[in-house]
Amino acid sequence: MSREFDIPYGISPVAITTSGFIIVSTKKSFYHGLKYINTSTTPVTIVVYDNVSTTSGNILDMLRVSATTGGDSDHFFPVIAKSGIVVSISGTANQGTVFYAPKG
Repeated sequence: MSREFDIPYGISPVAITTSGFIIVSTKKSFYHGLKYINTSTTPVTIVVYDNVSTTSGNILDMLRVSATTGGDSDHFFPVIAKSGIVVSISGTANQGTVFYAPKG
């Protein structure tokens, strides 16, 4: 019996719609990836950190999305965030979300 889709995960509490940074999780989590759509004419850079409240520490993922395109980063085997997950967005943000599974 296949159970490949029987994996509980959460979606970030807020959508990625502004530049700056967003706190996704404040506890140990499994980071599965993110999806992003850029409708602006400038590129957007997204960096995902293993941190509780700021953009420092270990980098879990990086994604650069060109102008007027979409992008994603999908991890079949999740990356462990020991502290939490914070997402930093530079450029004109449009729409995106983060997939993760809280630990415990």
